[in-house]
Amino acid sequence: MKISRAIAPSLVVTALSLTVTGCITTQGEDTYVNGQCVTCWQNPLSIESSTGANSPTPNTGMTVNGVTQSCRPATSKYDRTWHAHDERWCDNVTLPGASLSPSVTYTETVAAPVDTAYIKAKRFLRFTDPDDNPNGDSPFAAARWDALPGSYYNVVGMYGGPMRQMLWYAEYDLQLEKVSSTRTKVSIRNRVYSRGMDPAEFRKQLMNAIKR
Repeated sequence: MKISRAIAPSLVVTALSLTVTGCITTQGEDTYVNGQCVTCWQNPLSIESSTGANSPTPNTGMTVNGVTQSCRPATSKYDRTWHAHDERWCDNVTLPGASLSPSVTYTETVAAPVDTAYIKAKRFLRFTDPDDNPNGDSPFAAARWDALPGSYYNVVGMYGGPMRQMLWYAEYDLQLEKVSSTRTKVSIRNRVYSRGMDPAEFRKQLMNAIKR
């Protein structure tokens, strides 16, 4: 039976040293830790261009360590939750001088069983799935997860950003499809929010992890 699970939108990424502790509450589909929202972000691959209606809107006047940066205004008192882990980010998903690249797609068949390819991809991307998180309340869950173990996996999420002290993040849609008992078709659609990083670089890192 095919398993399909939509998990509350949340950042996929997490720093190795991060441990979520404290009072955890929920309001609607969002999760709050000690009063701070840890699931307030836009769905991956939902913004079609960096100039679209949902793209970050610059604003001036924010000062970090005495340096004035151009940032969009905070939309709530919880807006600093994510970028507080890396002060180079203005707010939860905005990096001064950065833009969102167009989507790029890539397909390759690799010499690995589909379950093995999935495990390697998951290890690199560091998301939780329904097996790890049956209640769907982890702040580091994939935004969408769909699978028929042994045959097919589809994961949509986000990798990188301030939670991993990285000056870029990738929004990705990854599909793994069984070709044979020893081969898997890997399809990736992604784009990168950065200061000029080639969006293909994320794909290269992910593919290297799957092939390793």
